Amino acid sequence: GGVDVGVCEAELGAECGAEALKTQMFMDTCGGHAQPYHFHNKLACEYTVTDSAAHSPVIAVMLDGRGMYGKWEGSGAVPTNLDACNGHTGPVPADSTYGITNASVYHYHVTDAPPFTVGCFGPVTSISACEALYTECGTAANTLTIAALDGNAYLYQQWCTCYQHEGTCNTNHFPGLCGSSGTALSDTTTPAPGAAESGLGDVDDAGSLRSSAALLAAVVSCALSLVTLGR
Repeated sequence: GGVDVGVCEAELGAECGAEALKTQMFMDTCGGHAQPYHFHNKLACEYTVTDSAAHSPVIAVMLDGRGMYGKWEGSGAVPTNLDACNGHTGPVPADSTYGITNASVYHYHVTDAPPFTVGCFGPVTSISACEALYTECGTAANTLTIAALDGNAYLYQQWCTCYQHEGTCNTNHFPGLCGSSGTALSDTTTPAPGAAESGLGDVDDAGSLRSSAALLAAVVSCALSLVTLGR
């Protein structure tokens, strides 16, 4: 757990082969799965995703009382100034069901990139302000090395939800999501005796990536949990 859906699926593809990866087995077209049914991303069945002309409607109310809206800002565009929590201040459409008036307020949006829904309860002013809310963002034990479909491995901060802020990507904790170069994978490394697993694609005590066989249990765990951090 603690890894976003897209990265988890890419890890599975890298370990099992992209041709064997069937992402439709994980999430349905609405962005949810399992019993009890719950969402990880998209929320595509909660509003008309193809209607991008106007600001998307409110589709949920978060635990902080602020609205979660669909992906569109209007005029065919998505918001470009979302903070690390996936929110910003701006005009929203009125909704009598939720008692929302046509006003400029802080609100959240669904996004196609992680955290997909809510990364934290905002507003926040920076990536570091978001990271200050989660001890996991600064814990070395949560730093994983995760395989990707391009044949490389990338660092990934497990259980940290602070992926970007107002268009600036968190290159420190999520270089693979920010376009940085990765490290070539090696399937010849075997785990060091007694080396502990702390997550997907870990390095062993010698600092080398574990083999595919050594990663299997962690990959299965990823497939079963598929935790998206916008919770």
